[in-house]
Amino acid sequence: MRKPETSQIAEVFEHWQRVMNHPRAKLDASRRRVIAARLKEGYTVEQIKAAIDGCKASDFHQGKNDAGAVYDGLTLICRNAEKLDFFITLNNSKRSRNREPRQTAGRSAPPPAEPVKVPEFECPRCMDIGTIDACPEDSGYRPDRWQPCPDCNGTNRLRDRL
Repeated sequence: MRKPETSQIAEVFEHWQRVMNHPRAKLDASRRRVIAARLKEGYTVEQIKAAIDGCKASDFHQGKNDAGAVYDGLTLICRNAEKLDFFITLNNSKRSRNREPRQTAGRSAPPPAEPVKVPEFECPRCMDIGTIDACPEDSGYRPDRWQPCPDCNGTNRLRDRL
């Protein structure tokens, strides 16, 4: 791999300063080193910027955590390839959730779904099952618990509807 250019490192650093609102931060040796290492591994400037944006999009890393601490350091974001991939993924998932549903040209929207038909019961007390719970307040099992419905005497079964 060739050596990353100073302009690439500066571009990533300036993006981090702007997005994370750290205008006074300095491009020190540790920040320069982690950016250069990721560039040497083959990551592009745009991918590293996407990782920075992913960190910014993470509520946890922006202080909405138990400690109330903000974790937005450039050395954290670019610590290693695994961290960088994690933040790139965060950025991609946040962007896809905020995206408008796309319209496909020349296609109309699907027809509205048919309304669900609620069956009409001949016996509203047992809903045509034919039995009722004789002890609704008792949750234990009893053999005599289910009794024929007194309104329809168990004659309105579902069998003719199935």
